[in-house]
Amino acid sequence: MKRIVSLLVMAAILLSGCSKSSKTDDYSLKVLTPTGAPAVASIPLSNQGFDVSYDNGGTNIQAALINPTPEYDVIIAPVNLGVTLISKGSTTYRLHSVVTWGNLYLVESTKEGALNNLALFGENAVPGKVFESVKSLLALSVDQSTYYASVSEAQQVLMSGQAKYALLAEPLVTASIAKAKQSGFEISIAKDVQSLWKEKNGDDNYPQAGIFVEETIYDEHKTAVDAAVKSMGDYLTAHETLESDIDRIGVEKLGVPSSAIIKSAWDRMNLKVVSAKDSSAQLTNFLSLFNIEWKTDFSSK
Repeated sequence: MKRIVSLLVMAAILLSGCSKSSKTDDYSLKVLTPTGAPAVASIPLSNQGFDVSYDNGGTNIQAALINPTPEYDVIIAPVNLGVTLISKGSTTYRLHSVVTWGNLYLVESTKEGALNNLALFGENAVPGKVFESVKSLLALSVDQSTYYASVSEAQQVLMSGQAKYALLAEPLVTASIAKAKQSGFEISIAKDVQSLWKEKNGDDNYPQAGIFVEETIYDEHKTAVDAAVKSMGDYLTAHETLESDIDRIGVEKLGVPSSAIIKSAWDRMNLKVVSAKDSSAQLTNFLSLFNIEWKTDFSSK
């Protein structure tokens, strides 16, 4: 009799475990991402039917990260922002993986009469911090360097001839090259900023946006989250349906120039999923720009 009872208890435990695993696998994630490259990285999540919201300008990202009653299961956010909030104990989200890496390029214009100036953007953000850390490696002589409010404004200054050089990010680099060609002059890439970063720090690249997961959700639905992140990595490696997916979701919603531009810029956009654990050295070097010490307990377990 005792043997029968023991077997029944074991069966109940096994059934309970199977039920929990099945529920976890079927969990539907609610996701928030900035527009642009992070939104492109989120395409496979949209393809799976997850609820993906797009934030144009990133103004809602910080509010979502510090919300005491988290609305989103997963938030794609700037690595430095998310880790800063984690270090201060201001968020219950943890860094699961890095998904977008450096995509900055110094470009040069052949526009007739262009002033020998340099247009920059993101003075106190990642672009400015990274550029200032490597600019001593540039053999570039300009009359004036000016920071502008946005990358699009830096692009406009370049296109108008107010600057011969500009710091731009993909996919805007490719879009600018195409636009200049239509206007009768050329824009070319003078320097890959990531190569300067590697020369200085030894890392192939630096992390920009990360996949942050609410810690309770990760505890309860680890299988679903890990599967979703893996699907992102697989998609970014193959990207076979990229153009049709962008056209289906809409360039306005994703905040990108066009599916054709994204395809052309793909290799320089540097979208790749790498776990926080496997990005420890890159995170350490990058976050030092913001005087942040990377700790492994900032990541999902």
